Amino acid sequence: NASGSVTSISPFISYFVANNTSVGLRLGYSQINGNMDDMDLNLGSSNDVGITIPLIDLASKSYKASLFMRNYAPIDTAGRFGVFSEIEASCTFGGNTMAFQSGDAPMKYNDSKSTTVKLWFNPGVAVYMFPNVCATVSFGMGGFKYTTVKQYDQDGNPTGERDISKLRFRLNLTDIHFGMNIHLWAKKYNK
Repeated sequence: NASGSVTSISPFISYFVANNTSVGLRLGYSQINGNMDDMDLNLGSSNDVGITIPLIDLASKSYKASLFMRNYAPIDTAGRFGVFSEIEASCTFGGNTMAFQSGDAPMKYNDSKSTTVKLWFNPGVAVYMFPNVCATVSFGMGGFKYTTVKQYDQDGNPTGERDISKLRFRLNLTDIHFGMNIHLWAKKYNK
C-alpha cells in the first residue's frame, strides 16, 4: 500500500537586456509526501533474502533561488518558433524527514538538511502561441553541482554529514521543464 504527492512551483521574472538575450530571477518551492505500508520483499529461498517493512513515511520540502541568462535564436522568419540556451546559477536548501519501522522495533526517525549549489546548462524550445504568450520546454543537460547534507536523529543530535560534487553533461529525463511565459510589454519591431 503506497501513496504520495508532489507539489512544485517555480515562478520567474526576466528582462530582455538586448535583442534575444534575457536575464532573470527564478524562485522555487517543492514538497514531496509519501508513505508505504506493509512492504514485503522475498527474493526466494535460494537467495535467502526477505525484507518486511511495516511502515515508511517521508516528507520533503525545498526552496530554490536562481539567476539565469537565456539567449534565443529564431527558427522561422515570423519569430513564432525558436530555440534557446540557458545558463543557470542556483542555490537550493531544504530538508527531509523519514520515519520507518522494521519488524517489531519501535519507530525510528531521521532528519536531514541539505544545501545544493549548481551551475547548469538548460537548452530548450520556445513557441509563441499568441504575440505575448510563449510556451517553452527546457532540458537539463548538466553542469557543476555541489551538495552538502547533514543528518540528525529524532532528538536533533547530529548523526552524519557528507559532501557530494558532480560535473556531468548528459540529458536527464527527470530534469525536463514545461513552462508558459507571458510578456507584459508588447514586442518592439525594428523597421
